Amino acid sequence: MPTRAAIALAVVLIVVASAVAVYHIFYGAGIESTAERKGLLIVVTFPPLEGDVKALACQNDVVKSLIPPGVDPHMYSLRPSDMELLREADLIVSTGHTPVELRIKELVTSGELKAKLLDIVELKGVRVYVNPVTGKPNYHAILYDPNNYILFIEEL
Repeated sequence: MPTRAAIALAVVLIVVASAVAVYHIFYGAGIESTAERKGLLIVVTFPPLEGDVKALACQNDVVKSLIPPGVDPHMYSLRPSDMELLREADLIVSTGHTPVELRIKELVTSGELKAKLLDIVELKGVRVYVNPVTGKPNYHAILYDPNNYILFIEEL
């Protein structure tokens, strides 16, 4: 008959193995190197963009969100791991208005990042509405306009 210690060890091993499996299912084992990947690496700046881009991506493409869910994108700063991800990216999809997105645009423009930048706010024909309370452009729901969304999908 197994001892309590053996049972406890078995339970701990099962929990650890389950946690590792769940992590790999939901977060992947990381990004393969460019040489190992068969598809594109597409980085979106906001988690809500990830689903739309994944729906249109090819089977071997990898789509990753730069800013984690629940994090205020206006307060987010690039981490070294973000820079690694962006350097590997083939395409970066951005709403073009938060400080981190403006920094990414600078890095692409300067040539430090080689990815193509799809800046939604700069797409020809995209309409940015004015917030009636602040009188400033409202970039937060730009893709809720069906015409803007169509332009985005066509460009993607």
